[in-house]
Amino acid sequence: MKAQEKPKISDLMMGKLDREDMEKKIDYLYMHASIFLSMSILYLLFLFRPVPSVSRSLSYLLFAAIEVLSLLCGYLLHRDARTNSLTVWCNTLFGLGVYTFLCYAQLRKTSVTHYLIVIGAVMGIYALLLSVFVLRSRKSFREKLRLWLDLFLKVGQLVFSACSSMFMLVLVVLIFLGRGFVSADRVRPVVSQDATIVNNMDMLCNLQESVWEKLPTEERLDVLQTIANIECRYLGLSHELHVAVGDVDDGAVGGYDDSHYQIKITPEYFTRAKPFSLVNAVCHESYHAYQYDLIRLYDLAPDDLRDLRVFRKAQAYEDEFRFYDSTDGDETLYYTQECETDARDYASTATEEYYNRIKKYVETGEL
Repeated sequence: MKAQEKPKISDLMMGKLDREDMEKKIDYLYMHASIFLSMSILYLLFLFRPVPSVSRSLSYLLFAAIEVLSLLCGYLLHRDARTNSLTVWCNTLFGLGVYTFLCYAQLRKTSVTHYLIVIGAVMGIYALLLSVFVLRSRKSFREKLRLWLDLFLKVGQLVFSACSSMFMLVLVVLIFLGRGFVSADRVRPVVSQDATIVNNMDMLCNLQESVWEKLPTEERLDVLQTIANIECRYLGLSHELHVAVGDVDDGAVGGYDDSHYQIKITPEYFTRAKPFSLVNAVCHESYHAYQYDLIRLYDLAPDDLRDLRVFRKAQAYEDEFRFYDSTDGDETLYYTQECETDARDYASTATEEYYNRIKKYVETGEL
């Protein structure tokens, strides 16, 4: 017995379906709408972020426009074909992929470039094979061209959707692992006596604005990771610090996660802030790491030594971190916390020291 074919979307739009087929098609459309809405909501919850240099509100509008345009183009592309779940997944993922590559291209330029090269290579090979197949058919030139375009666009949509979904999956995994969207490429987190300003002056010279603006994301993070390594040595930390670009809780532009020894800077701040401000942020969060180490030392100290003057800061830090006032709360309380005022004072002094040393080296060649 011949399997019953699924009705076409175009048949539904033209009123050519009987009642039974129309009920089936309504079920299909309901399923497709559910897939589209669920995928869009999940994306907005976990992966959405503004396009660089575009406001959040305009980015939401751009996201909606790309998704709607993707669905319309998908309908036009598949209007004469039998609909299935794969078609709707491709229509949805294609729009999400376009927006993802658009808003993460600056942060993960190397990765996005690699994915686009793979897509281009696969479609180039497919175009050659398809040309051979179509040219061998006994159709008119116009029919051959139409067939070639139809198959190329459908497979292109599938390949792009598959590759972009892999890219999005990698981002989701990085988010759930708490590792940030991108980290340093060549500079590894270390605790070393060799991590000094003198030994890393050539790297630190990249902090000059004329040089910084030409650096890709990974190389900028190499510079910030170098600063974190220097801070580890200077502050005498017992562990390395990992610098990454990622989401930060409480609406701050940067944050320190002591459970992973990680300094995070938000993508928005990382892409728009001057290098001076980013150095200040890394030094600020490095000092928070020092404060946590000081608290650990205080907790290990015998009771008869805990009243020593050297531990009085640790007592205050421990109380404040236990009942931490973030930037989502009262800003006055946040800024007046001792852990924050001390971190700001240290970061200001340290950042000035870095830039004074860089200026001296550039002008005189002296370290």
